[in-house]
Amino acid sequence: MVSSFIVPLLALSEQLPEEENGANCVRHMDLKAGASKKQVLDAMQGHILAQGRLTGIYQR
Repeated sequence: MVSSFIVPLLALSEQLPEEENGANCVRHMDLKAGASKKQVLDAMQGHILAQGRLTGIYQR
């Protein structure tokens, strides 16, 4: 059986949350730790410089 997966790739003009001193913090985008997928996607709007996708195909 052949399966595949698609991973979206985005180049952003701002940083999303990152680790600092063992705690989640936000440098540029207004997001809190534990933000929902919708909140992250909404925060990315207007900051996407380029996009693409990686498609992988594998067989077991």
